[in-house]
Amino acid sequence: MAMNLMSRLEHLTIRFNSFTMPERISLLTFPQLLSCRLTLGRTIDTGGSIIASFLTRHPTLKCVRTDCHSSQICLPNLQYFEGYADYAPILAQGITRGLKAARMIWHSGRQPQDVNAVVAALASLTDSTLPFVSSHKFVSREYSIVLASLSRHIPHTRSLGIQLIHPWLMNEASDSIKHITECLPQFRHLAYFSLDRTMPAFRQAVKADTKKHYRAIVQTWGSVCPTLKACSFFDHAWKKLDGSWEEYPFQEFLTQSKLSAFAEN
Repeated sequence: MAMNLMSRLEHLTIRFNSFTMPERISLLTFPQLLSCRLTLGRTIDTGGSIIASFLTRHPTLKCVRTDCHSSQICLPNLQYFEGYADYAPILAQGITRGLKAARMIWHSGRQPQDVNAVVAALASLTDSTLPFVSSHKFVSREYSIVLASLSRHIPHTRSLGIQLIHPWLMNEASDSIKHITECLPQFRHLAYFSLDRTMPAFRQAVKADTKKHYRAIVQTWGSVCPTLKACSFFDHAWKKLDGSWEEYPFQEFLTQSKLSAFAEN
């Protein structure tokens, strides 16, 4: 009975630790597996190759979330991916142009040419005739370089989220807003754009003047990128109604933009 159920398994989530090691999945196969979340965490230093082998044995996978590193992987039917940005060039070696959504996690220390290589690989996974949902989580100020590269390589993005782990990443706010404003017009089909913080501890009520300032920024983005339907700025959202930007629920924005799958709780 148990083996019969395992053969029909479609969704799998495992967080590995010292008691649940990656080796335990080295021989497992689930013929109907559609999605999985495999998390190594900070306590596991090895296991990337085992997880990569596990994923490659499951060509039926359409959705993968993982924090492991690997040098080789093949997922021909992948539509949704969440993991480190380094994975994009690896995925590009064994996937058709069918990726519909991706959330990439970027760490510091990247040169512009490295960013361009990753983004170009990500672009090769997408179909330029189909809407693409793209979310990017940053621990450094390199988001400006990434955004510029995205605007060049994936202009068909429909929903774009920029998530900052630390609020101090916006210390140079004026320069950052200016750079974003310059990049947005390059996205020909962009309907939803989000600039947010990912840590709940930094989410708090803002003063009326601050929210008014946020709205003014959103209006500017809407004027330079006429395809925009809605924007969010630090947990507040606005949508365009009859040419005017009106506030509406942040969670509704996440759902409509399809960025809800990337939201931090």
